[in-house]
Amino acid sequence: MSKFPSHEMDRFNIRLPAGMREAIALRAKENGRSMNTELVFIIDEALKSPIPADVDNSRIMKLYSNLAENRPTNEEEFEKWEGEMIKAIFYLLDSINSYSQMYQALKSLRQDASKKVFGDNEVEF
Repeated sequence: MSKFPSHEMDRFNIRLPAGMREAIALRAKENGRSMNTELVFIIDEALKSPIPADVDNSRIMKLYSNLAENRPTNEEEFEKWEGEMIKAIFYLLDSINSYSQMYQALKSLRQDASKKVFGDNEVEF
């Protein structure tokens, strides 16, 4: 099998927040892919999924950037930093919970419709 000619591909440089490169490398390794392939996969999946107009990720991204840029160097700074980390985590968990509830509602709606149309021969989701 011949390799895809990389000189024909678009190139794009990106700056990653501290620690993100390692997270991408770990995820790529877990999925058996190169870092480049993993990033392309993640971006492709994100582009396939429409983002609802009311979703605003800018707050969590600002929280993450602030935490990454202001890593503590002593115990006193760590306590303050950890407080901000906890706030960011709770904000993220609240967002996840909202989406989880919407997912469950949509799943239930689909199951009800499938059962009505197909009866006991319900089509799996």
